[in-house]
Amino acid sequence: MKSFAIFAAIVSTVSAASTSGSYADCSSSVLSALLTDQYIDQCATDSGYVFTAASIPDQDTIDKMCASSACKSLLADVQAMDLSECVIPVGDNILLLADLVDYVPANCPASSTGSTTSSASTA
Repeated sequence: MKSFAIFAAIVSTVSAASTSGSYADCSSSVLSALLTDQYIDQCATDSGYVFTAASIPDQDTIDKMCASSACKSLLADVQAMDLSECVIPVGDNILLLADLVDYVPANCPASSTGSTTSSASTA
């Protein structure tokens, strides 16, 4: 499973990565939950976002994420985990919540609320 190999690579960097700002690195259990979420592969396919690169998505990528049922479900799963802010210790060392989980929905186009990619959304 490709997600497991990616997870293993990220976990191996957790202790070596430097902490950004006043937030701790995301724990290996948080990273495991994110990278093994049932929607992550489809979200990556739909949006082109590379989760292991961990960078702040550009607006084009956000638009695709907002149009993807898989991405919406992935973000909802992460929000349901009720996590504290932490630094994803790979790529650009972005903040999990402020730079990804909360950032994407806040920057969705207004018309994306009833979007497409796979399955109907419920509001």
